[in-house]
Amino acid sequence: MSKLIHDNFRLVVSVVCVFFILLSCNRDKPSPIATVGSASISVNEFQERFNYNSIFPPEVPLSTQKELVLSSLLAEKILSAAINPDSVSREISIARENTWREILIEELHLDSVERKIRINEDELRREYEKSLKDVWIKYLAFNDSIEALHFYNQAAARAGSFDIAARKYLDQHGYLKEAIPERRIIWGNESARLENEVYGLREGQISFPFFINGQYYVVMNERTAENISTIPKDFEVRRDALRDKLFRQRADKRYREFYARQIYPRLGKIFWNHLQPVYDDLVAGAHFDSNVKSSQTLKRPFPKEVFINRKDRYAALLKMDAIQFKDGTVLSVEKTLETLTFGPYAFDYSSARNFKKSFFNMIHLMAEHETIFNKAIEYGYKNKLSVIDKMNEWNSYYLAMGKKYDLLKGASDKTSQEILDTYLMKKSSTLNIKIYPAVYENIKLVPVGVFVRKSHFANRLVAAPVHNFMGLHSWEKHIKTLLRTPQS
Repeated sequence: MSKLIHDNFRLVVSVVCVFFILLSCNRDKPSPIATVGSASISVNEFQERFNYNSIFPPEVPLSTQKELVLSSLLAEKILSAAINPDSVSREISIARENTWREILIEELHLDSVERKIRINEDELRREYEKSLKDVWIKYLAFNDSIEALHFYNQAAARAGSFDIAARKYLDQHGYLKEAIPERRIIWGNESARLENEVYGLREGQISFPFFINGQYYVVMNERTAENISTIPKDFEVRRDALRDKLFRQRADKRYREFYARQIYPRLGKIFWNHLQPVYDDLVAGAHFDSNVKSSQTLKRPFPKEVFINRKDRYAALLKMDAIQFKDGTVLSVEKTLETLTFGPYAFDYSSARNFKKSFFNMIHLMAEHETIFNKAIEYGYKNKLSVIDKMNEWNSYYLAMGKKYDLLKGASDKTSQEILDTYLMKKSSTLNIKIYPAVYENIKLVPVGVFVRKSHFANRLVAAPVHNFMGLHSWEKHIKTLLRTPQS
């Protein structure tokens, strides 16, 4: 079980978008762009929500986009302050809770892995020099470490011994006509472990046995030569790409260490027999399509109807344990279904085989997330300022959604724009809205042009979306007036 959990979370977490890591780093808190009563819109919030949640076609001028996003965020702050958080719908409540949990998981991971990584200039230069070379190797692979070590001792006895020892080994094992395995190693095309081992060898040098891909390898650097690729031979041009490569390799290594030390000892038991009826129902109702070229196009979230209908369908199972952790805490089948439904999990519908694998992997991943979340709670992450700031942004989004729904559900003869426009103008007269022109004018914005999703959490946006409050004429006019009116 532990290997499945580890491999799955490595896959999801190790390839973390560089921009997200940079955005998540601790920074000095700048002055806000605007305040609405006790709420504020920080430069960081405005930039992230504007840049990574594009809601405008590219032909709309950036200055217009900027003004409309400001009016929408100010409207959001007003609506979110006007609702009791305990009165929102069950679905919004679950979304808020899941977002909070994911923020805690991210912060602990960043502190334990990414934020500890330092890459200096010498390391970048060494990586650059490696990238200019290809290495031709000879090698043998062994299933047994003792056998690999015995071969290494023979092959490294003196110069030229590798070929003699390799030929003897192959002949003894019935490969009389097989040539000694050879291959060309190209920088950037191999695993970090293989690359580091190979590029650390001088010509003619033989590696000590190392484990990779389920076998023990002994490698000899036959020759090293300049590559003829089209990669630019310019260090400055490639600096960011080199840093990104090193960062990802080290993040992967650090997560392995973090997992082995902090997570694996706390994992427990999964009661697959209690989850089997859910799996059987999903398979029975699934429509698999194995004709697509990539299963990525068929990755979908857990169907909500399974969660909605759970009381009737799985009444006898709901209170049973689905996962039991080493500390004695448990997740029930009911909580597991809820977490799968609303959590950051995706299932592969390209074939029955792939779906089964993804189902097991997502259960393992959920158990790992729960373990990291509990550790974050123990470490007091719920009181960390970066967690509070990020959650305030998402709370603002979710609560405004709830208030907007309450205002519009009783609509009769008025349009939704008229109702919202009237409400915002009325509330704004009782609130002190203040815009800081110097901060607003100097903010740097580079919209990506798409909704940017996280690589480490399926179906999750990097930043809270911007509510669409366009077409509220009185409100937009009011914000234009505030922008053009000197404020003390």
